[in-house]
Order: sequence, then C-alpha cells, then structure tokens
Amino acid sequence: MTTRSALAVCIFTFISALSITSLASQSDPKRTGINFSQYQVSFQKTLTTVPDNLSGIAYNSDTDSLFAIINNPEQIIELDKQGKILRQIALNRFVDTEGITYFGQGHFALTQERQRSVSVVEITSLTRSIDVDDAKQFNLKPAIDNNARLEGIAWSPQSGLFVANEHSASEIIHLPSTLISGLGPHATDHGNIMPRFLDNLPLDDISGLNFTDQAEQLLVLSDESRELLAIDADGTIHSQFNLSPGWFSFNPYLEQPEGVTMDNHGLIYIVGEPNNLLVLAPQ
Repeated sequence: MTTRSALAVCIFTFISALSITSLASQSDPKRTGINFSQYQVSFQKTLTTVPDNLSGIAYNSDTDSLFAIINNPEQIIELDKQGKILRQIALNRFVDTEGITYFGQGHFALTQERQRSVSVVEITSLTRSIDVDDAKQFNLKPAIDNNARLEGIAWSPQSGLFVANEHSASEIIHLPSTLISGLGPHATDHGNIMPRFLDNLPLDDISGLNFTDQAEQLLVLSDESRELLAIDADGTIHSQFNLSPGWFSFNPYLEQPEGVTMDNHGLIYIVGEPNNLLVLAPQ
C-alpha cells in the first residue's frame, strides 16, 4: 500500500463514521455570496481569563456556541456568542494546537502545528479533558513539505477538508469529501489524494480558515496581511475585509488575528492572540 493510500484509509476510518448526508442537511439551502462591504465590527471583547495564545475558533451548530483553541497550554474553551467562557477542556499531551473546525455530531478536528498532524476528538456536554491517546489522528507529513506549519482548518460536508500551511509557501491543502466517502477499507491506490489546492493568494501568511456552505465560500484569514478574504473553489476573491484600524477607521485593533468562523446567522467571529474576540455582523 502506498503512503498516500495508507493515509487515505486512516482518514476514511474516522470520517466515514460520520454521516455525510446528515451533516449536509445542516447546511442552509440559501446560497448567497459573502459581501464584506455589508459587514462592520459589532462587538469586541478581551477574554481576561485567557492569558495568551488564543489561536483558533469553530462554531458548533448543535450547541449554538463557540469552541476556541489555545496553543499553550493546550486546551479548548467553550464560549457563548458574547464571549462568556462556559467551560475549559484540557488537551492532555497534545502539542501546539492551532486550528479547530467542527465536523458535526460532537466531533471536532484540531491541527497540531509542529507535528504537522490533524486530530479528531469528540466533545460531549460532560467533556472536561481529552487525552491525545483518545483522539483519532492522521499525519500529513507524507503529503506536505518538511517546513510546513499547519494553522487553520475547515470542514465542509460537500467540499471536504481544508488545511492551511502558514508560510513558505502559504497554501491551502484540500482533501475532497467525495474521495473520503468513496474510499473502502481495502483501498490501494488513489493517486495524489492531497493536492496543493491554493498557493497564489495575495497574502503574507494564512492563519485561519472557515468554510461556509451557505455561501459555498472559504473564509481565509491572514495575520500578517491583516485581511479576511472570501474566495470560491477556484481561488477567486469575491470580497475582502481589512482588519487594520487605519488612519480614519473605527475598527478596533486586533493584535494578531489567528482564527475565524461563521455561525448560522452570518455573524463572523475572529479570535486573535493574546486573548481577543472580534465579531463582524452584516448590516
């Protein structure tokens, strides 16, 4: 079995347990593109109980709450939409956790930057800690360069899994859901299952990702460029939001934007180091 085929089987093992059909039913059938000219900052909060290293965020449509990830000490915090911390979940023996996305049915995927790996964990209402041995993990080292630094991660039941490599080169790696759902336990050769998806965006880095099935667009966040882009599957930029305060802008200063997500009502949540939450709302 080839290295890429083995990787495919590993991915299939945990994702096939989730019903792609049931996940797809959560999507809003209304398909409207994101237009950032209709958005403005509606809320900002400093999470004083988080001292540092707030790195990624995901919206859980089942609980209507936010799950943010911290890279050191490694943990997940659940928040309400006003930024109130509901609980903290310790990530025991995880390393440098940077990105988080929600699969559905209580399952989340996390990136470990230096490990160049993705871990899938289950979080119930009773979860207070997760040990690395309880996570289902696949290693992206066979499919990416040695200098890769994994940051953002996004999941779409229709389009698949997207993982961002922060630097050198800044790129988005894509694994289609059709390929995932079509694999069997005895798969032997499926070619290049981890193609480079996008590597030519006008950004200095990529720090966060979120796929919105409502608009069929990928949100791409850049810390160094201080930009939030809405792009389609071809990488065409449909809209962009500048996060710099600027000379005449009333936007609050977000020191280091690291993660982005969108809820079912079109509200966009951005977290940044050390401990900031910013909300963009359509007007």
